[in-house]
Amino acid sequence: HNKDWLGQIQGASKMVLFPRTTAHVSEVLKYCHSDRIAVVPQGGNTGLVYGSVPLFDEVIISMTKHRLTLPEGVSVGGTEADQQLAGSMQFNSQTNSCLCSASVILEDFQKFAASKDRIAPLDMGSRGSCTIGGNLATNA
Repeated sequence: HNKDWLGQIQGASKMVLFPRTTAHVSEVLKYCHSDRIAVVPQGGNTGLVYGSVPLFDEVIISMTKHRLTLPEGVSVGGTEADQQLAGSMQFNSQTNSCLCSASVILEDFQKFAASKDRIAPLDMGSRGSCTIGGNLATNA
Protein backbone atom coordinates (compact mmCIF):
# COMPACT_ATOMS: atom_id res chain seq x y z
CA HIS A 1 0.00 0.00 0.00
CA ASN A 2 3.00 2.29 0.39
CA LYS A 3 4.22 1.78 -3.19
CA ASP A 4 2.74 2.81 -6.49
CA TRP A 5 1.80 0.21 -9.10
CA LEU A 6 5.16 0.53 -10.90
CA GLY A 7 7.16 0.44 -7.67
CA GLN A 8 8.70 3.87 -8.30
CA ILE A 9 7.26 5.87 -5.39
CA GLN A 10 7.62 4.80 -1.74
CA GLY A 11 5.21 6.11 0.90
CA ALA A 12 5.69 6.20 4.67
CA SER A 13 2.26 5.34 6.08
CA LYS A 14 2.22 3.13 9.14
CA MET A 15 -1.50 2.34 8.98
CA VAL A 16 -3.90 0.87 6.43
CA LEU A 17 -7.61 0.64 7.25
CA PHE A 18 -10.08 -1.57 5.39
CA PRO A 19 -13.59 -0.23 6.08
CA ARG A 20 -16.32 -2.62 5.00
CA THR A 21 -19.29 -0.25 4.97
CA THR A 22 -20.01 3.36 4.15
CA ALA A 23 -20.73 3.92 7.85
CA HIS A 24 -17.23 2.67 8.68
CA VAL A 25 -15.72 5.05 6.11
CA SER A 26 -17.70 7.91 7.64
CA GLU A 27 -16.54 7.05 11.18
CA VAL A 28 -12.90 6.90 10.10
CA LEU A 29 -13.11 10.21 8.25
CA LYS A 30 -14.86 11.93 11.17
CA TYR A 31 -12.17 10.75 13.57
CA CYS A 32 -9.31 11.71 11.26
CA HIS A 33 -10.87 15.11 10.58
CA SER A 34 -11.40 15.87 14.28
CA ASP A 35 -7.77 14.95 15.08
CA ARG A 36 -6.42 16.58 11.89
CA ILE A 37 -5.00 13.29 10.59
CA ALA A 38 -4.35 13.20 6.85
CA VAL A 39 -5.82 10.32 4.83
CA VAL A 40 -5.15 8.81 1.43
CA PRO A 41 -7.93 6.74 -0.18
CA GLN A 42 -6.92 3.76 -2.28
CA GLY A 43 -8.82 1.64 -4.76
CA GLY A 44 -6.88 -1.04 -6.62
CA ASN A 45 -3.70 1.07 -6.40
CA THR A 46 -3.16 0.66 -10.14
CA GLY A 47 -2.97 4.36 -11.01
CA LEU A 48 0.00 5.85 -12.80
CA VAL A 49 -0.36 9.37 -11.38
CA TYR A 50 0.73 8.55 -7.79
CA GLY A 51 -2.53 9.87 -6.34
CA SER A 52 -3.02 6.93 -3.97
CA VAL A 53 0.50 6.78 -2.55
CA PRO A 54 0.98 8.51 0.82
CA LEU A 55 3.66 11.18 0.76
CA PHE A 56 4.21 11.29 4.51
CA ASP A 57 2.51 9.42 7.36
CA GLU A 58 -1.10 9.64 6.17
CA VAL A 59 -3.58 6.91 7.08
CA ILE A 60 -4.39 4.79 4.02
CA ILE A 61 -8.07 3.98 3.61
CA SER A 62 -8.21 0.97 1.31
CA MET A 63 -11.63 0.48 -0.26
CA THR A 64 -10.90 -3.10 -1.38
CA LYS A 65 -13.22 -4.65 1.24
CA HIS A 66 -16.02 -2.07 1.00
CA ARG A 67 -19.49 -3.47 0.29
CA LEU A 68 -22.88 -1.91 -0.21
CA THR A 69 -25.29 -1.85 2.69
CA LEU A 70 -28.83 -2.60 1.64
CA PRO A 71 -31.46 -0.17 2.93
CA GLU A 72 -33.48 -1.30 5.94
CA GLY A 73 -36.32 -3.60 4.91
CA VAL A 74 -34.69 -4.63 1.62
CA SER A 75 -33.67 -8.25 1.35
CA VAL A 76 -31.95 -10.19 -1.38
CA GLY A 77 -33.16 -13.68 -2.19
CA GLY A 78 -31.51 -16.31 -4.32
CA THR A 79 -28.28 -18.16 -3.88
CA GLU A 80 -25.34 -17.15 -1.72
CA ALA A 81 -23.60 -15.93 -4.89
CA ASP A 82 -26.61 -13.70 -5.66
CA GLN A 83 -26.49 -12.29 -2.14
CA GLN A 84 -22.73 -11.65 -2.37
CA LEU A 85 -23.14 -9.92 -5.74
CA ALA A 86 -25.92 -7.75 -4.27
CA GLY A 87 -23.37 -6.61 -1.68
CA SER A 88 -21.23 -5.24 -4.50
CA MET A 89 -23.56 -4.25 -7.35
CA GLN A 90 -27.27 -3.60 -7.83
CA PHE A 91 -29.03 -2.81 -11.10
CA ASN A 92 -32.19 -0.69 -11.24
CA SER A 93 -34.12 -1.32 -14.45
CA GLN A 94 -36.49 1.60 -13.80
CA THR A 95 -33.68 4.16 -13.79
CA ASN A 96 -31.34 2.14 -16.03
CA SER A 97 -28.57 2.61 -13.48
CA CYS A 98 -26.19 0.53 -11.42
CA LEU A 99 -25.15 1.11 -7.83
CA CYS A 100 -21.84 -0.47 -6.93
CA SER A 101 -19.32 -0.37 -4.12
CA ALA A 102 -15.96 1.32 -4.52
CA SER A 103 -14.22 -2.06 -4.34
CA VAL A 104 -15.78 -3.44 -7.53
CA ILE A 105 -13.20 -4.36 -10.16
CA LEU A 106 -13.88 -2.62 -13.49
CA GLU A 107 -13.91 -5.90 -15.44
CA ASP A 108 -16.48 -7.36 -13.02
CA PHE A 109 -18.60 -4.24 -13.50
CA GLN A 110 -18.36 -4.64 -17.29
CA LYS A 111 -19.49 -8.28 -17.04
CA PHE A 112 -22.33 -7.31 -14.70
CA ALA A 113 -23.47 -4.62 -17.15
CA ALA A 114 -23.31 -7.14 -20.02
CA SER A 115 -25.45 -9.59 -18.00
CA LYS A 116 -28.11 -6.84 -17.93
CA ASP A 117 -27.75 -6.21 -21.69
CA ARG A 118 -25.93 -2.95 -21.00
CA ILE A 119 -22.40 -1.70 -21.55
CA ALA A 120 -19.96 -0.04 -19.19
CA PRO A 121 -18.53 2.86 -21.20
CA LEU A 122 -15.20 2.90 -19.36
CA ASP A 123 -12.34 0.60 -20.39
CA MET A 124 -8.61 0.54 -19.77
CA GLY A 125 -5.70 -1.87 -19.71
CA SER A 126 -5.91 -2.37 -15.94
CA ARG A 127 -9.59 -3.41 -16.16
CA GLY A 128 -8.83 -6.69 -14.34
CA SER A 129 -7.42 -5.00 -11.24
CA CYS A 130 -8.52 -1.35 -11.09
CA THR A 131 -11.56 -0.52 -8.98
CA ILE A 132 -14.56 1.69 -9.64
CA GLY A 133 -13.68 3.75 -6.56
CA GLY A 134 -10.17 4.32 -7.86
CA ASN A 135 -11.50 5.21 -11.30
CA LEU A 136 -13.74 7.86 -9.78
CA ALA A 137 -11.10 9.15 -7.36
CA THR A 138 -8.60 9.75 -10.17
CA ASN A 139 -11.11 10.76 -12.85
CA ALA A 140 -9.90 7.84 -14.98
